[in-house]
Amino acid sequence: MNPTRRRGADGTVRAGIAGIVRACILICPPVVRAPPSLSVWSMSLAELQDGGPRPILTGIVPRGSSMRKFPEKANIVIVGLGGIVGASVAHHLIERGWDDVVGIDTSAIPTDIGSTSHASDFCYTTSNDFMSVWTTLYSIDFYERLGHYARVGGLEVARVSDDVRMEEIKRRVSSGKAFGTRSHLVTPAEIKAKFPLIEESVVQGGLWDPDAGLVVPRSQTVAGLLVENAEKTGRLRAFANTPALELVIGDGRIRGVVTPRGTIRADIVIVCTGIWGARRRRWRARICR
Repeated sequence: MNPTRRRGADGTVRAGIAGIVRACILICPPVVRAPPSLSVWSMSLAELQDGGPRPILTGIVPRGSSMRKFPEKANIVIVGLGGIVGASVAHHLIERGWDDVVGIDTSAIPTDIGSTSHASDFCYTTSNDFMSVWTTLYSIDFYERLGHYARVGGLEVARVSDDVRMEEIKRRVSSGKAFGTRSHLVTPAEIKAKFPLIEESVVQGGLWDPDAGLVVPRSQTVAGLLVENAEKTGRLRAFANTPALELVIGDGRIRGVVTPRGTIRADIVIVCTGIWGARRRRWRARICR
C-alpha cells in the first residue's frame, strides 16, 4: 500500500484518506429541521427496525465509553467501529499519523450482532480479480504479524461429472499465479492425501492453496484488540451502543453524524457497516442521484 501523503497543520506527514480506505456512504431521506446551510438525511429507528438489523443497546462496552462526554467535533468519524473493517480502518489511520478519530457502533465493541461476530474467519487467496487477491494477501500478512493467523491450507475440488467447475478451478489457478499466489492444481490422489475423508473416485481434480487459513481465535477478537490498542494511543475514542441515525450534509458533502448521544461534526465520515449500509433499495437509489 502506498497512499498519497500530505502534511497536516501540525507539520506531521499524514497518509491521504483515499489511499487508506474506500467506503460507501449511505444517504437517506431528508429531515426538515436542518440549519439553512445544511441538509440532514435521516434513517429513523423505525426504518432501521423495519428493514435492517434491530439496534441492540446492551453489550460489552469499552471501558469508560458510557461515562465519557460524547464529542461534538472530530477529524474522522468511523461508523461501524466494532467490526473487523471498522477496527482495521482505525488501526491503519492511526498508524499513518491521523488523530482525533471517533468510532461508533450500534452494538458492543467488538460487535456482537454484525457480520464479524459470526464470520467463518477463513482467508483464501483464490480469486479472478487482482484487488481481492492483493487485499487477502495483505490481510494474511497483517494477521500473521499480529500472531493471529493459522496457515492451514485450503482445497477446492471438482466432481468427476462437473467439467465446468474444473475449468473454473483452472482459471482461478492461472489468475492466482499471475497475481503472485502459491495456489496450484492437485490430482485426486493428492486431494485424498490432504483430506483422507474424501472419496477419491468422485473427484477429477482441484486446487490447493497453501496460504489459506483461519484468523485465530476469531476475527471478532482481533477487532477488539485493534480498537483497544488504538484507544491506548489517545488518538481514538470509541463509543459502543451508539447507532448512526442521520448523516449531516452540507455543500454536497457529509459533514457529520447524528446519534442518540448527540451530533458530531467531522471532516471525514467513513461508513464500515457492510451490507447494512445499503440494505434498502430506495437508499441505494438516492446514492445514484
